[in-house]
Amino acid sequence: MIHTLESLVSYLNENVTQEAEEHPIRIQVVDPLVETLEEFAKLKSMLTECIDIGKAKQNDYIINPDFSPELKEINLKQNQVKTKMERLR
Repeated sequence: MIHTLESLVSYLNENVTQEAEEHPIRIQVVDPLVETLEEFAKLKSMLTECIDIGKAKQNDYIINPDFSPELKEINLKQNQVKTKMERLR
């Protein structure tokens, strides 16, 4: 959805609001959308740092192992156990 909004803002900037900075569409739609997208970018950055996005795509929401050395160690052990389980199948 964010990509759709980014595309919409880009389209509006290129085709509709070029004529004037005070264009009603720019004031009422584009500028607020740009501000909202900037806030989403901050949120996305924070989430990317804190959550393991690769696992989240598999509906497994865990804290990013790179967040701390302890989590890296736990993640390594967890992966080793999963590998052993797969071999035993």
